[in-house]
Amino acid sequence: MLLRLIKSLVILLCMTILYLAIFFGLKITLGQSDEWVLLVLLNQDFVTQDDLQANLQFAEELLGEIDILALVLLSISAVASFVWLVFANLIRVSRPGIAKRYIWVWLVGIGIGCFASIFYSAYFAFEVTDLISTSMRSMFPAMGALVFIAGYTVFGTFFATPKLMRPAVPIISILFR
Repeated sequence: MLLRLIKSLVILLCMTILYLAIFFGLKITLGQSDEWVLLVLLNQDFVTQDDLQANLQFAEELLGEIDILALVLLSISAVASFVWLVFANLIRVSRPGIAKRYIWVWLVGIGIGCFASIFYSAYFAFEVTDLISTSMRSMFPAMGALVFIAGYTVFGTFFATPKLMRPAVPIISILFR
């Protein structure tokens, strides 16, 4: 049982590293396009026609704040996945039919995590920074939920859930029927 837990946590750690590599790879790709950040993400009240250096400074500041948001969302996903994996590895399940009883634990985890991700993303977009353009602010809570769901389902539970507990995860039970 302890060996299963260690294996699941190592898989979660590897997935977290992969998630960070994907995020920072996208950031580097999008960050190379300062024009995209200036035209789409940055609030146009901060963009001036005369001072390109100030515009780039605001764009860099916004990207730094988005980095913090992404790390918070990753942390929420990692904590929820960790709690699920500890539960899934420590609960005694002798056959797959028993695991279906615990689907509510997985659903509660995804519900709480989605709520926390949406709440923090909305708080970030509407309260923490004024640098985000008003047209993009409403997209941040939905993006937060998608980041959490991707992290929790794919990275945290899809690859690391023990075989006997897979029926408790709806996505896995649908794919492996």
